[in-house]
Amino acid sequence: NGRTTLTLTQGRFVGNPASKAPAPQAWTLPVCARPAAGGTPACQLLTKPKETLTVQGCGPVVVNAQGSGYFFTDYPADALAALTAWQAMFDKAGLVAGQTILVHAAAGGVGHFAVQLAKIKGAKVIATASGRNEAFVKGLGADQFIDYTKEKFEDKVKDVDVVFHTIDAQYRPASFRTVKKGGWLVGITGQFPEAEGEPYGVKASFVGVRAE
Repeated sequence: NGRTTLTLTQGRFVGNPASKAPAPQAWTLPVCARPAAGGTPACQLLTKPKETLTVQGCGPVVVNAQGSGYFFTDYPADALAALTAWQAMFDKAGLVAGQTILVHAAAGGVGHFAVQLAKIKGAKVIATASGRNEAFVKGLGADQFIDYTKEKFEDKVKDVDVVFHTIDAQYRPASFRTVKKGGWLVGITGQFPEAEGEPYGVKASFVGVRAE
């Protein structure tokens, strides 16, 4: 019928044979699923053992081997995009509740997952995208929207904890200048040396997704 019920019992999702790896029993797990009829993916949380969530069109699962993230989706590409966002923001940059993150290309394949997951985590999200996607991005949970076709994000943003850099390398210097000292810039669009962040007092890393 296109619907799958997922139950977290003793640290495992029960009801999906692809879910093999155990997670801590009280772990907070994001579940990202695209409705069978299409449309915007929906991210929700399972926070307690034996809690259940029914989603439409639930397909394959991607499991982080460390038990830090479970993503259910109809499309493998969506799962990889969600996993990329997770590994960059949380595994590498250590984003936590109460921090602020700047997500570039927030309407894109990776960016729209990043916005949702960061909001679920309890972070404040500043998002860049073109103006035609403003309603979509705000609907994902963005707290502040910047239309990059009309204004420079570096003029509107400062002292964020994390930048998720998903745009061209030429904009990295401007992105670095929006990060507070000791913060993070994590990028997925081309490798760059970690030392690139040193002149700004910022930690930096290219993140290549690990399909664990």
